[in-house]
Amino acid sequence: MDELADSLRELAAAQKKTEAGLLSLVGVAKTLQVQMGGLSNAVGYRLENEAIRALPAILKREHGIEVEGRLERRFVECGAGRFVEVNILGRGKRAGKVVLILGEAKVQLSKDDVNRFARSVAELHAALGGDEVFPFLVADSTHPRVQEAADRKGLRVVASYELG
Repeated sequence: MDELADSLRELAAAQKKTEAGLLSLVGVAKTLQVQMGGLSNAVGYRLENEAIRALPAILKREHGIEVEGRLERRFVECGAGRFVEVNILGRGKRAGKVVLILGEAKVQLSKDDVNRFARSVAELHAALGGDEVFPFLVADSTHPRVQEAADRKGLRVVASYELG
């Protein structure tokens, strides 16, 4: 009987150690998740910054759009206190018309990114005005199927290597 009680106590102690170890692992996983999120944001902002610097020349050379002022990263109010984040935003002129420049930057572009951005373009155009809109995506990596989805929605994809 004492042997059984001792075994149960040992088992309970081992279970407590296992639970403590699992809690410690959960804490480590949460810390890694926060750090990876910060790293992902840093890489994304780097891509946005590179695009903001390089795009005026690309837009002029390839699309005849003369950027007025500068491109920026901004939140735009789209009614009822609802804000939409725009990674790259600016205005330009092409053939005498005001062009609203809207861009999204992603390290690895997905179909969901394409669809989400395409849905926001009309809403942003309505909120910000302009004779026409030039929507585009900047990405380090784009799968051919994602490129096709962007093409179908009239979104130009700029590869990050085109920026420099």
